[in-house]
Amino acid sequence: MEEVQITAAQTEISENIQSILNGQTRNDVEFQRQESLKHLSCSDRQIGSCGKVDKRHNLSLQEFLDVYDGKWPVIVTDVMSAWPAINWTADFFKKEYGRSRVTMTTCANSERTGFSVPLEIFLDHLHLSTPKTWTYLQDELFLIQHPELRAHILQPIYTEEDFFQLLPASVRPWDCMLLWGTAHSRSSLHIDPYNWTGTNAVISGLKRWKLLPPGQDQLLSVRPGMRCGFPLECVKYNSDLDLFDSVQLGNLPEIKYVEVDQGPGEMLFIPPGWFHQAYNAVPTLAVSGQMMNSNNYQIVLEEMFKGGNFDRSALPKNIDLMAPKNVVKVVSAQIPQHVLEEGLRRTEEAIQQLHVPSQL
Repeated sequence: MEEVQITAAQTEISENIQSILNGQTRNDVEFQRQESLKHLSCSDRQIGSCGKVDKRHNLSLQEFLDVYDGKWPVIVTDVMSAWPAINWTADFFKKEYGRSRVTMTTCANSERTGFSVPLEIFLDHLHLSTPKTWTYLQDELFLIQHPELRAHILQPIYTEEDFFQLLPASVRPWDCMLLWGTAHSRSSLHIDPYNWTGTNAVISGLKRWKLLPPGQDQLLSVRPGMRCGFPLECVKYNSDLDLFDSVQLGNLPEIKYVEVDQGPGEMLFIPPGWFHQAYNAVPTLAVSGQMMNSNNYQIVLEEMFKGGNFDRSALPKNIDLMAPKNVVKVVSAQIPQHVLEEGLRRTEEAIQQLHVPSQL
């Protein structure tokens, strides 16, 4: 214990010295962080639309971690300009990948149905939609199956620390989802799997977001007992509410939410615990991903335990003293062989379903 306290003290002294070298004291840094947070948050008395989502450029990694990551959504506007994916078009996909199968959802008068179809069929209907009838391509595996396209999505500095890469490949979450929606299409109202930090990068079009600060689950009619069906099982937090339906929103006078529009070349980071829903105002192409890092790893691991994948009692007693990366390594090593095999089977099954030309 004495050694741990000494190490912590040395770390604090080192951080103070570095701050002084940068012309700031530790108190100055903390004061600036608190000031940055003040204009973002929703007060206890506010309801409806409140707070704001900053749009930032030249955002340092340290400020991202201190002010936003795991705390409040933020849009970064200058990380996608070098992505080859920024030049993706419908014509390109139809010519090169039109016969590749994708998973999509159709909505007709609030009834949603999933299908597996060739991409060209979806693209032929990309501009056919109404507020009550729309189509949304949401495919977890398309980019994974086409690594030459996956390479068009570059990694920003904010996602370089990603502990998901420490998990065995057979249970590692698919990390690059293709999203392509007609006008009026929308996601469900949900928290992301494993309660991770989510990312969403718009390549073309316009997304409108409603993001709910944590602590409002009891107002959202969250469906109980749902499972995510990922290679490594987890609890699914979805609501049947549609916050882009003015009637439904009007019947929820007590909720508070943050609104923001996201355009091409902008990347949104969504903290753990935030229910959120996206609405595509026009045909919109985007990709989403996720990360587990030093700021959220405990939350993510807790969701893995909730999924019933392994027994936390098998973990070493000194795990709380370990560095975050080492904690994830230890937990990863506890995943039973049958869970790893089941993860592989689920991935293979998901791929096979793509080749069935019918309703999912």
